[in-house]
Amino acid sequence: MKKKLMAVLLVAMMVLAGCATKGKVTIGEYKGLALTSVSQEEVDAELDAMLQSYAELVEVDRAAKEGDTVNINFVGLLNGEPFEGGTDESEAGYDLVLGSTSFIDGFEDGLIGAVKGEKRDLNLTFPEDFGVEDLNGQAVVFQVTVNAVKYKLVPELTDDFIAEK
Repeated sequence: MKKKLMAVLLVAMMVLAGCATKGKVTIGEYKGLALTSVSQEEVDAELDAMLQSYAELVEVDRAAKEGDTVNINFVGLLNGEPFEGGTDESEAGYDLVLGSTSFIDGFEDGLIGAVKGEKRDLNLTFPEDFGVEDLNGQAVVFQVTVNAVKYKLVPELTDDFIAEK
């Protein structure tokens, strides 16, 4: 698999560098590397992965939507008291991708439409099988402050981009 990936990347780099003509690439002799055909879909997937690795989070002045990253601070309250592991009040905040399902059900959905500076109380219930005895099936409130709304800016594959990289 590693050798196939290397071949895909080699072909993609040659195409991007302008070494290919009319869709054909000639590769010299390389020891221990068997050349196999590579589909356009494989090349496109590798190029997309490369572009994704150069993506940047850009702050926006609009309501958060699924796929955005919100930087938040939060305090989780069980019976009005903060519970262990349910708080992030750090200066840096916590970057949460809306739609990632990395928090309990309802948390991320509760931040859709939020804007920078907004405070929201999210009334949620932990799943019965959450895995923390004190929280399993418990109703809680998360007091959330939205510090920023960001979206992922993926660069376009252009000659200028390739020249910079």
